[in-house]
Amino acid sequence: MDGSLAKGHGKSRGGIPIGPSPGTASFFEYPLQSRRSYNAAVSHPNAETAYLFRHALLRDAAYQLQIPGARARLHGLALELIEAVTGGPPPPVSDYWGREIRPHATDSFAAELAEHARLAAGADSTPALRDMEMTYRWRAARHAEANYRFAEAAECFLRATVIAPDSDARHSATLAAAEMQLQLERATHALSLVNTAMADCRATGNRKGEARCLLVRASVARLQDRHGDAKADTTAALAIMREVGNPGDVGRAAASLAIALLDLFEMERAEQLWRETLVMCTESGDMQSAGRITGNLGFLLSKTGRQAQAEEMFRKAQEAAESLGDLHSRAVWIQHRGDLCMAMGRLEEAGALTAEALDLLSRTGDRRNWGHCIGNLGIQRSLTGDCEGALVLLEKALAVSRELADDGGAGLWLGNMSDTLEKLGRTSEAQERLRQAADHSARAGDIRRVAIWRANEAELALKSGAAAEATRQFEGPIEIMARLGDTRMEGYFRCARAVACVAIGDMQTARAEWARGRELARGGAPSHLAAQAAEMNAALVTAGWPALGPGESFPSGP
Repeated sequence: MDGSLAKGHGKSRGGIPIGPSPGTASFFEYPLQSRRSYNAAVSHPNAETAYLFRHALLRDAAYQLQIPGARARLHGLALELIEAVTGGPPPPVSDYWGREIRPHATDSFAAELAEHARLAAGADSTPALRDMEMTYRWRAARHAEANYRFAEAAECFLRATVIAPDSDARHSATLAAAEMQLQLERATHALSLVNTAMADCRATGNRKGEARCLLVRASVARLQDRHGDAKADTTAALAIMREVGNPGDVGRAAASLAIALLDLFEMERAEQLWRETLVMCTESGDMQSAGRITGNLGFLLSKTGRQAQAEEMFRKAQEAAESLGDLHSRAVWIQHRGDLCMAMGRLEEAGALTAEALDLLSRTGDRRNWGHCIGNLGIQRSLTGDCEGALVLLEKALAVSRELADDGGAGLWLGNMSDTLEKLGRTSEAQERLRQAADHSARAGDIRRVAIWRANEAELALKSGAAAEATRQFEGPIEIMARLGDTRMEGYFRCARAVACVAIGDMQTARAEWARGRELARGGAPSHLAAQAAEMNAALVTAGWPALGPGESFPSGP
């Protein structure tokens, strides 16, 4: 509804009867003195009197004929009536920086109630009506946010900035609007609002507000792949929170810094911070932050080859989100569980988890993660042999990433399209997609995926007969994975390089790389390990050597 119930909008609550019969000259027969007079007039409605205005033009004409004071009284009455049927007005907002508001029966109508409060005030707004409007604007924004209507929430927060009772509420409303723009992937709009809030906080000496602005600005920087700027802002925010914040504030700021460090592949420091802040958030009772940190730890563990620990973390994070009724976080952790199962070769389980996450994300409006699930379904189809179907899904995922200017996502889907095209024998197209994938991932600052695409290029070189070139191309990706601490991927790449070394007759290097690679890749996807063993056996036989021995040990000689 749009704040015009007094004009007869909204059949679920009825239009106010304002005349004895349709089309009479006198539009206002019942006095607008109290809710009691209204109740007496409509205590026995029938089909002829329940909705007096049968046409929008007649309704609007009646409304426009009223003098401003009468219109204001109508909106005041509408406000009273809706509050009456929903159990009375909600309590005023006590903490504009808090995200959690206890649900109230008026929340579904909060936006229109705010508009009724505004129009009821007319030209002579009173503090009571302004406070009422602010309460309903704020509740409408949080209600829209909770239901993933981020554009609507942003508009409500912006309207709240105009009537905010003090500078603290104004800072918070502006920053909350920025966060909603961030949810919509509108980085430029978000940054403009953050800078406005930041200037306001600094002008009024609001140090905690400044730190909160820095954290949101860091999120904007991450969205724009400016990871160095994100680290700088989160570091500054953490320093301020340690000075003026409570333990929960410090924990959330430290967790944000850990995310920035993860983006820059500073794995050890990120893990240390997350483990410290997990304790802090748990002790301060911030279970939502604790759940998210647990999931982020799972992500880090998966990127450093500790799959079993990562899976347990994702499961705990999912359970925490479910207990809090956080649908979006629940979907994201299910999605990551699906990613992990796919990496470990558990394709049936991965498909079920991805489909579950996709269903949940379709309700939240999260286009980025929705596209990620579509792409993962494409990868799963490729792994099960449906390459043409896989390409269709990967193209859809790529379109979403391009729509959102998401270089990291675009690189991921282009790289997997390359793998699928190579299976179809379309080698030149596969090589071109790999080059594009590496370019996109480099722009996103994702050196891990750049390493993967470079290793895939080496694989293609090996298959085309350029074994010497392949052995050189594998060196860079191996060094990157070793630096990042991703032992599983380092192991895969060393085994692949060992096959290339066999092809050029460098058996000594091949033996060393194979032994080290198998040790590092222990616990990896069984299907991938088996495929690499088959490739090595084929290379050994071609070179006139025996196949791998017991425990897949490299043979001692021809």
